[in-house]
Amino acid sequence: AELGLPAAHALVGDCYFEGRGTPQDSKAAATCYQKGAELGDVTAMNNLGICYDEGAGVDERDQKQAAGWWEKAAGLGNADAQNNIAACYYEGLGVAKDVEKAKFWFQEAADQGYEE
Repeated sequence: AELGLPAAHALVGDCYFEGRGTPQDSKAAATCYQKGAELGDVTAMNNLGICYDEGAGVDERDQKQAAGWWEKAAGLGNADAQNNIAACYYEGLGVAKDVEKAKFWFQEAADQGYEE
C-alpha cells in the first residue's frame, strides 16, 4: 500500500476490517478502502460502500454514500458491487427505488457468475 498500489489498499483494509494479522480497526480499514477507491480499485470501492452501509469506520452510516461507491464499482465491472447496488435499487436504499435498474444490475452480477 505504501507504494501506491490501489489493490494493496483494499487488501490492507481487509486485514484491519477482519482483524487478520492486526487488531480489528474499522476506522483504519475505511481509511485504506478510501485511498484504494480514490486510486480506482473496484474492490476498495465496494468495501468502502460496505463501511458506509454498516456505519463501520466512518463518521456515520450513509446509504447514499454506500450506493454511490457501489454504483461506481458496479460500472467498472465488480460483481459484488453490482449485486449490492441492485439490492439498493430494489429496496430504495440510498437511491430512488427502481426495479428495472435492480434487474439490470442483478443480471450483470449473475452474468459474471455471482451467486448468493
